[in-house]
Amino acid sequence: DRVVTSVIRNYALTIQTSPLVWDLTVITLYFILTSTYLLLTIRHDIYTLRHRLPSRFNPVYRLLTNGYQPEEDEKAQRMAWWLAFAVILLAPFLLHGGVIPWLFQVIASMPGWYSAIDAPTFLSIALTSAFGSVIILAYIFRRVYAWQDLLPDKLFSRMGSVMALVGLFFLWLELQAIMTGAFAAPVGLRTATEAKMEDPGFWLIIGLTGASVLYLGAQTIWRSLFSVKRVVAFAIIPVIATLFEKTLFIVEGLQHPLFDIYKNVPGGYTPTWVEYAMVGGGVSIIVLWFAILSKIIPIIEAEDEHKGQET
Repeated sequence: DRVVTSVIRNYALTIQTSPLVWDLTVITLYFILTSTYLLLTIRHDIYTLRHRLPSRFNPVYRLLTNGYQPEEDEKAQRMAWWLAFAVILLAPFLLHGGVIPWLFQVIASMPGWYSAIDAPTFLSIALTSAFGSVIILAYIFRRVYAWQDLLPDKLFSRMGSVMALVGLFFLWLELQAIMTGAFAAPVGLRTATEAKMEDPGFWLIIGLTGASVLYLGAQTIWRSLFSVKRVVAFAIIPVIATLFEKTLFIVEGLQHPLFDIYKNVPGGYTPTWVEYAMVGGGVSIIVLWFAILSKIIPIIEAEDEHKGQET
């Protein structure tokens, strides 16, 4: 959609002026780096476990391992390390904390968006949602494939602790935004802040995230509170809260511009079935994608095979 609407139709203009083009550029770079990293790290496992993989996918395995030689493993591991390092830097500084918030925070006519704190807020809520999604996926694979040894309880406890930390960071940034917008702020910013604070959805987001942070932080301190199922349950909450938060951010930002030329236009925003279908379809595509990949390629690195070859 971004390629069609932002690049192809208006190439001469948008390629130089639209922030969406840079958003698309960074996402494409992110996809190339992660895909290359996965290919480098998975070729050895497919080559080693070929006899245990489904034979009906042999054409896929031949394509993925084309030209592979076991002697390249050491070089591939070094390349994978640098790729991982680049991805770790790219995601926070150029993607979730870079071009995506820059699409909003530089628009001075939208007080609800125009803020230097948007980038760290975007990054914190993205990390919270990401850790929650990883916990959910890890639990699903653990249950489906009986991977209790590969994905032990300690792993969920540690991921929950990190998730509590980034979630707390998000709540702290929201507090800073509220304090700035509610105390002696310019008219436009104060109006946008008051509208956000009067919206029940905002407090629902804060409450859901706060409840998750409280439990995940408490189970870090008091081990008796830990339970894998409870950690997973509280990991789902911020993922849902993130969807609500991004929807509220967009809608509230559009409803309270600095120059409100549509103030007397009747009506309000209500999501249609098309928008609900797009959300459901997006989630379904992701679930289907992971389900297909888990049936075709190894999900867990073949550590035993690596150690066996080294000895």
